[in-house]
Amino acid sequence: MIIGWSCGALALLLTCNATAENRSLERPGLSVRKGQLVLAGRPYRGVGANYFDLFLRILHEPTNSTSLRGLEQLCESGIPFVRFATAFNAHDYRVYLEDQEAYFQRLDQVVKTAERCKVGLIPSLLWNLDLPDAVGEHRDQWENPKSKTIGTMRQYVGDVVHRYKDSPAIWAWEFGNEPNLSVDLPNAIDFRRKGGTERDDLKSQHMVAAMTEFVSEVRRHDTWMPPAALRLMPPANGTIPKRPVRATIIPPPVFLCGHRPPQIRAPLPGIRSASITVAPVLVVAIILA
Repeated sequence: MIIGWSCGALALLLTCNATAENRSLERPGLSVRKGQLVLAGRPYRGVGANYFDLFLRILHEPTNSTSLRGLEQLCESGIPFVRFATAFNAHDYRVYLEDQEAYFQRLDQVVKTAERCKVGLIPSLLWNLDLPDAVGEHRDQWENPKSKTIGTMRQYVGDVVHRYKDSPAIWAWEFGNEPNLSVDLPNAIDFRRKGGTERDDLKSQHMVAAMTEFVSEVRRHDTWMPPAALRLMPPANGTIPKRPVRATIIPPPVFLCGHRPPQIRAPLPGIRSASITVAPVLVVAIILA
């Protein structure tokens, strides 16, 4: 069973549900205490699966329940959590913009299945930085707080977080997948959308601005989120940024990400190779191939 694809050197901003130390009530999902991830009141280390199209299959084929059955199989295999995309490209965002009721009816199926199976979810809300394409703006508008791009991002992230923040299935909120691999490219012209200009060539400052706005919007709805930061990894596609980049969005803990060689095998049946995202206290995802 193929669940996802290899992500290469994965760079992400992870924003988890956090429990304030002076609160006696323990919230479902992950929390952070003194820089350490906690689950059910105990320090936590875990390995979960990257299930990229868990939701996207249902989004575009509402009668296709194969990904939900796959989630049930992961539960039966003892996988504690998965990360998945809530939107991959401009077309996916347009589904949300044109029919929010249908969009959330389908996403509800994923969350309800995870709740029933007791599998944690880490939704990746901005898998790629092409939301501007869906609203008719250039991609440099990530840096404009008054742009339609940022306004739509706030609306979308706010709607998703507000709807599911109290679900016991939600473990964390993720910004996106490998965002640094698409910025500061010397051959950016080769990756422009049809009809795009230099204004669509993503820069580090666009990514940092997007992440900063993302964190602010998540915190508006989910105040349990812990401090998090992002370290940008060297691109895996052979291109080199103009200068070393480190973007700190908010204070540590910092989640660092890496890629294990394909010969590394995971101790799970049917898995031929694994790509692992490594954090100081959590392995965020393995890729089933």
